[in-house]
Amino acid sequence: MKKILFISTGLSTGGAEMMLSKMLSNINRDKFEPIIVSLLKTDCFGDQVVNKIAALDIPIHSLEMNPGEFSIGKFPRLLNIVRQEQPDILQGWMYHANFAAQLASFFSFKSIPVIWNIRHSLYSLDYEKKGTAMLIRLLDKLSGFPAKIIYNSQIGATQHEKIGYKPDKTIVIPNGFDINLFQPSTENRLSLRQELGLAQNTFLIGRICRYHPMKDHDSFLRAAALLLQDFPELHFVLAGTNVDQNNPNLSQVIEELDIGDRIHLLGERKDV
Repeated sequence: MKKILFISTGLSTGGAEMMLSKMLSNINRDKFEPIIVSLLKTDCFGDQVVNKIAALDIPIHSLEMNPGEFSIGKFPRLLNIVRQEQPDILQGWMYHANFAAQLASFFSFKSIPVIWNIRHSLYSLDYEKKGTAMLIRLLDKLSGFPAKIIYNSQIGATQHEKIGYKPDKTIVIPNGFDINLFQPSTENRLSLRQELGLAQNTFLIGRICRYHPMKDHDSFLRAAALLLQDFPELHFVLAGTNVDQNNPNLSQVIEELDIGDRIHLLGERKDV
């Protein structure tokens, strides 16, 4: 049996983290023994992903970093976990965790294969926080060290290779979904419209993702305004972290376009 130590930047309710929990729920436990390390505190963003993984009886360790912090002072704890667990494979999950996994391999005094997992499109470093942009560039210099680099899209792989990530390390594995979970549901259709105070036959168009410049909510809202010129009965539902009435950027665009009565900002949801 192969023991895999998954090192994740965090376990918040995000697309990458949810995909990790879905993968773990389907991993062959006769062949693989998974263990999780979160760089961030596991209670920083809610417990949905943590609970899903814990319910699988998979150990979870946390380095107790705070959001926005990457503390080298917490790194000895990661080394202790690696030495204690003696994994056969280290797999990073997002940029900071990829860096941590590579450092752990360097300093563990044992040749442990490292696999990076990059689940990000890189249209411009200007979209990234300054620290994250610097880390992306640093990983470019280190990209010859991991055994493989997994991307969840071909465009993501191509974009990273253009800035110097080693193409011979590339593996593209698209996101997987259990299509049995996505079935028409009259009950859910009606309950959402009832929650929003809409008629049962209201046609809804949705967008589900966190607020980030790369996600381009601005273009979505401007497209909505164009559609409403021809189809004024439409409503638009947006959900995700910071996609709510407290987001001044979203509120400004919605007010500018004068489509507030057709836009519903739900914030982070656990019932997607």
